[in-house]
Amino acid sequence: MAKGLYLAFTHPHSPETETEMNEWYSTLHLPEVLALDGIESATRYRSIEHDSTYKYLAAYTLEGDLHAIVARLHAEGPNRTPTSSTRKDPGADFRLFEFVEQQRSR
Repeated sequence: MAKGLYLAFTHPHSPETETEMNEWYSTLHLPEVLALDGIESATRYRSIEHDSTYKYLAAYTLEGDLHAIVARLHAEGPNRTPTSSTRKDPGADFRLFEFVEQQRSR
């Protein structure tokens, strides 16, 4: 089975909707996404660079048919519980990577 990483770069529609967006991600979106077959984990990050195009990154670890998992994610994940401030941003960017190798520090 293939292992991969799916990255979603996003930002709130406005500063006023950022809290709502984060609550939606934590309480609704991520639990629904993690219920989909093939999605092993989800981790979110916030940019600390002031000039970053995207304020948030969601990293999903996948195992299985990577393209099929991403297709299910887009078909079922973000559209189950959208709110006015969290609908898929047309400026969002998504990237899929296949696992190659991992090394760890001693």
